[in-house]
Amino acid sequence: MPPRPPDYLAVIASPCFSCGVTLVIDMLLLLGVRVDFINHSTRAPHPYWRQRADGRWELSAAGKGHFGFHSKLASKQESFDFPEGRAVLIGHNPAMVRYLAPSTRAVMVVRDPVDAIYSWQRRQNVAASGITFEEYLQQVLYFNVHKPYGIFQSTPLELYALFCAFWLSAAGECHVMGYEDFKAGPEPFVDLMAYLGVPVAAAEVHAAFARVESGSEAPARIEQYQLCNLKGQPREWTQRMAASEHAALLAGPLKQAVYGLLGYSSHATDWAAATQAPGQSYGLISGLMDALGQQLSDERDPVPVHTAMELTLQTFKDEFQRHVPSRTAELYTLPAIEHDCTQAFRAVTRFVREVYTAQDQIPFWRLRNLTLQLTGLIANSAGNPNVRHMVAERLI
Repeated sequence: MPPRPPDYLAVIASPCFSCGVTLVIDMLLLLGVRVDFINHSTRAPHPYWRQRADGRWELSAAGKGHFGFHSKLASKQESFDFPEGRAVLIGHNPAMVRYLAPSTRAVMVVRDPVDAIYSWQRRQNVAASGITFEEYLQQVLYFNVHKPYGIFQSTPLELYALFCAFWLSAAGECHVMGYEDFKAGPEPFVDLMAYLGVPVAAAEVHAAFARVESGSEAPARIEQYQLCNLKGQPREWTQRMAASEHAALLAGPLKQAVYGLLGYSSHATDWAAATQAPGQSYGLISGLMDALGQQLSDERDPVPVHTAMELTLQTFKDEFQRHVPSRTAELYTLPAIEHDCTQAFRAVTRFVREVYTAQDQIPFWRLRNLTLQLTGLIANSAGNPNVRHMVAERLI
């Protein structure tokens, strides 16, 4: 993986469904903020933009092709003025956490999950294959941008929740933009510019919003995506189902913890409770992370990710073997919650080590939050047969 580029103002993440990122991209470009996409294969930013001799920025042919799916403004305007240091990274790839430097803000763009998934289904022409929306909600999916597949492989509503849980856990402080809010008016973009520290007058934001919402900057998507060119609206689910049906779709510990926090479920599960698994294994992991944090932070912070993960995993194996009799060291003989928590921790450890390079360093609190909260969420959702993020294997 190539070296990290200069720090971004923000890393903007969104679940891999239709959450209204198009509007966000056009608004940022109009307000003088360069938008970079992450390459899902290399996990580095696409080199789409180049700066001309006159200081303005233009897109390469490949860049215009990619932006054509998201922004008519970027594909038709010849050049842009982006002041120094005004750039954000945007995408659906969890590897974007690599670019959350201490000074970089975290943003997440969300939408009512039922609406987002229904819009995605239309966009991908799943309906044309004869699969109904209800059938699609039961399919176990993974996306190429979510690797390794072991963690992010589930039914759509749980996949959406897992991604949001991952980003909230990794980011710590996160500015959440709801589609329902920023479709209603420009004020969320005034707030976003303030959060990013970009000095833009509210009147300029209002003018940009009026231009985008007038339809003059509607994306010029290629023909195969014409099915999704319908202009999305908030609360479209009300045209398909009753409130009780919507609530039933968002039921379940993982979904209620995430969607309640985001304001899409009235049956919210306490986030702290949902991200802590019962049992000795979780307590052991938590204690080891605290001890490791004390050890590493005494030396330096941020800490090297791979070193921290290797130390944590090895110490956990040693402590686990010491506390669990050898005859029960096989995971399949453990009580369910101990098995689920142990496997979740191993999956998260592998995931973190794959996302970050051997040279990456991050604040220890971010590593701790990501490891512990995602372990707890995955362990607590392990009883759902649709969530296939754990593989039985020997721990010792």
